[in-house]
Amino acid sequence: MSKYNKTDRQPVEAAYIHVPFCRQKCGYCDFISLAGAEHLMTDWHRALKNEIEAAWRQAEKESYSAKLKTIYFGGGTPSLLSPKQVAEIIDLLNNRFGLAEDCEITLETNPATLGAGDYLLMRQSGVNRLSLGMQAAQDRLLKKLGRIHTVQDSITAIKQAEAAGFERISTDMIIGLPDQTVQDVSETLDLILSLPVEHVSYYSLILEEGTPFYRCYIDHPELLPDEDAEREMYHLIIDRLNQAGFVNYEISNAARPGGESRHNLVYWQAKQYYGFGPAAHSYIGNVRRGNTEDVKNYIQAWSASDNGYTVSHIDEVLDNDDMQREMMMLGLRLLEGVSRAGFAERYGSDPLDVFTNEISVLQKQGLIQVDDDLIHLTDRGLDFANIVFREFV
Repeated sequence: MSKYNKTDRQPVEAAYIHVPFCRQKCGYCDFISLAGAEHLMTDWHRALKNEIEAAWRQAEKESYSAKLKTIYFGGGTPSLLSPKQVAEIIDLLNNRFGLAEDCEITLETNPATLGAGDYLLMRQSGVNRLSLGMQAAQDRLLKKLGRIHTVQDSITAIKQAEAAGFERISTDMIIGLPDQTVQDVSETLDLILSLPVEHVSYYSLILEEGTPFYRCYIDHPELLPDEDAEREMYHLIIDRLNQAGFVNYEISNAARPGGESRHNLVYWQAKQYYGFGPAAHSYIGNVRRGNTEDVKNYIQAWSASDNGYTVSHIDEVLDNDDMQREMMMLGLRLLEGVSRAGFAERYGSDPLDVFTNEISVLQKQGLIQVDDDLIHLTDRGLDFANIVFREFV
């Protein structure tokens, strides 16, 4: 009997591709990626295509195959792939699963890895959205982060991407960096708002165990902006972006109307997705499965046979309570919040009945609000969102 035994299975309409290669590892990054291992990319590419084929056969057998509405190339540094490799992956997904006519296909890019001609070739490969990691508009901060690009590289990359026909360009910025000031954040916003960008992600630095940043700063919090300064940075970003016509639709993301990341909405709305590549995770039926984090093991498993699931592991089999809690926790990241009607349609119950105690506690703390159909964070809840999420863990 299949592990994927949820009778009311959703169609799986999103695919994530993990590209585990980088030119240089950043000091804060704990994502699974290898620096200086580009010689493995051809073998990874072949193994990835075998995994996609196997996933398609499984989906066809169990009748949850559907046209893909989003594809996301993440990493690592996906822009290290050649346009030909990207095109072959997109073509394979199209030939097997099919792509919706307006399928969103995002490629994460490092500003120092592509030239003007490359952007045109990437556009021709099928990519129609770029996520460009600017991170900051100060070269001193980029150097501290271990980034291989400069501020000028970001400016040039975005302008070249626009010239190549990309209308959907997103960029990232990080706050809470060592030696970063509120003025630095304001200057980064000045630069972003001067460029043809429709989406901005703004994340707080997290000291991930095992990274150089963790070893350097975990015992020296005085070297990082304090909570008040970081909160000021966060609210400055929201205020400035709102004034410029962006809508902060998720805790750490804002977009011009219509420019939201459709792929990330799949996660925040607790929908299902495929994950391909080392360390990638899939969520199908009531099962969350993770691939091996060892790139060489992944390549060996998927190159030696057409079924490399022996190197995957089942992270979690979710029961109904797990899935309901996850929908609340992820959905409350969205500024519109969780729809009571949408929750009831999926699970047959009103979340106010399922989570009466949790919602009551959070309302008394002024962290969430219930407006007819929607349960959402308050302004205070934005600052203390982790307290809200913990109620549903």
